[in-house]
Amino acid sequence: MPTKAEHLKQAEKNEKLAEDLLKDGVYSDWGITVLFYSALHYVEAALASLNIHSEDHGDRTVNIVRYFRDINTEYGILCNLSLDVRYDPSPISTLDIAEARKNFDAVKKLLRSYWRI
Repeated sequence: MPTKAEHLKQAEKNEKLAEDLLKDGVYSDWGITVLFYSALHYVEAALASLNIHSEDHGDRTVNIVRYFRDINTEYGILCNLSLDVRYDPSPISTLDIAEARKNFDAVKKLLRSYWRI
């Protein structure tokens, strides 16, 4: 199983790539998707601190509700946005990008208290 440090490294790498993809708006779909996967790795880093590892998305959702209930709404919104942009080729609005960033920032901020960074 990946360690907390490995998940944090991947989360930070994904976060940087997401911001690069979101800069000009051309690859916003990928930017939002990568932002979601960054949040996923931040969640897994926090879970790894508890020596818990999710098997899949469903298991992760159960773990979020059980251990980090305060991010459930924001994480769910970010997950749904990433699904929407992956499967719906409609143009992505600046409001969608702002919503993704807002929810990502909330997840990251709330999890910081669990990692003690």
